[in-house]
Amino acid sequence: MNYPYANGIINAIDEKILTKVKYAKLAAVDKADFLHTLITLGYGNGVTFDSLTEIIDKELLNLKHLLEIISPKRKYTDLFYLTYDAMNLKVLYKEKIFDAPHFENLSMMGAINPYILKAFVNENTENDILPEYRPWLNQIAAKTKEINNPRRLSAIIDNETFAFVFKAIKYSQYAAMQAYYRSFIDFRNVITLIRSRALNWDYSAFAEMVIPGGIISDLVFQTAYNLEYGLLAKAFQDYYGEKISINLKKYSIDRNLDRLERNFDGIILDIVKEYRNDAFNIGPIIYYFLKKVAEANNIRAIYSGSVEIDDLVGC
Repeated sequence: MNYPYANGIINAIDEKILTKVKYAKLAAVDKADFLHTLITLGYGNGVTFDSLTEIIDKELLNLKHLLEIISPKRKYTDLFYLTYDAMNLKVLYKEKIFDAPHFENLSMMGAINPYILKAFVNENTENDILPEYRPWLNQIAAKTKEINNPRRLSAIIDNETFAFVFKAIKYSQYAAMQAYYRSFIDFRNVITLIRSRALNWDYSAFAEMVIPGGIISDLVFQTAYNLEYGLLAKAFQDYYGEKISINLKKYSIDRNLDRLERNFDGIILDIVKEYRNDAFNIGPIIYYFLKKVAEANNIRAIYSGSVEIDDLVGC
């Protein structure tokens, strides 16, 4: 496989992603007809499922399997899925350390089979784990041995996961991956800031949750943390063409965190969109992957009735 071939396949199937017109058709039907309408619009390869969760999970797994087949360098495309592994690790470690409620339905979207992860967390078994992932997992295991705070546990897993990602792409020529992960971290840190303030955490509690690797410095977050919303928005005006500031100003009025997260997801998608025509690189693959994830989130939002069509990501 090479990138022109892989990206040719991506271009051929890109037109199947749901459009604004199709989303509007979905939004207009009763819930009883939602799944049938979704399938007739081309989602799920015409296969009938009993629930929306099943059809979305299957669609995303099909996407994962497609990328496994066509990717010229799986060591990079598999990185897309480490956030799902991190989510599974949080569940497994919280079960182990804090006796948190047991969840059978771990995500199958990770780069590592969740049952292999479970064996690693509970039994320190790493025989079935690829050698390149072992240092990352062993680092998490070592740093969580004496942990007594679930929030700190989550922060350790996130920080080690993204440290692994940035180390993996450090010497690559994939500007699209650098742009994606840096912006993902920056926008996630801003959302964490908003949530931390809503929970009345002090700055030190928020600082524990900050993921390094973005372009926004710790000093900016420290300066902004206790400011009123008007000044808070201004603190980020030098980043991403003032788009963070613009959306924080909107949030100060409507206090709609879901909308703020969707808007940030849309900005990240636009950032990666700049690389969609690079036929000899990974940009089109990343962009298609993010569009499919956004599509799944849009479908969920329409089904729940929590969003207007104009507020969907990527429309």
